[in-house]
Amino acid sequence: MSATIPQFEALLTSMGSDVTYHKEEGGVPCPCRTPEGFRDPAWHLANPLEPVCNEEGILPEVVTDVIVKASVQPATIGQRGRAAERANALLGDVQRDDHFGIFPVTWGGVTLDFSDFSDSGDDFIVYDSRRFLVVACDKIPDVDGDPNHHWEVGLRLVKNTRPE
Repeated sequence: MSATIPQFEALLTSMGSDVTYHKEEGGVPCPCRTPEGFRDPAWHLANPLEPVCNEEGILPEVVTDVIVKASVQPATIGQRGRAAERANALLGDVQRDDHFGIFPVTWGGVTLDFSDFSDSGDDFIVYDSRRFLVVACDKIPDVDGDPNHHWEVGLRLVKNTRPE
């Protein structure tokens, strides 16, 4: 473990925000899928006790839903310095509601992995009661070369959320 990871985690513990990390992995096709592969909402209405599938019509096998401490701020804040450069590099054309997040690689024994986050809405971040998609990420090493120091993540606000 890097020498600075405990310092980073202490900083997040004292000054970070509560952020929900939600990721769905694996799974099987939902019975609601039509022969063409589309979701059929009528099936779910007729079967209210059955689990609701994700946007891809999959019932995930593994769901990670954990609250972590992270640093999240609007991507447009300040618009100077390294943070603005990183936000622009991750987000490209920065939109008004875009955010920039710094997340630990591991929190409370759970390893966070943004590298294969889905943009379909299955995987998301909740910050300040709003849901964000991960549109870009970089895993940043520590100064001593440890590749698992932190994530820098570009977040885009979801304008509408999926039904629970």
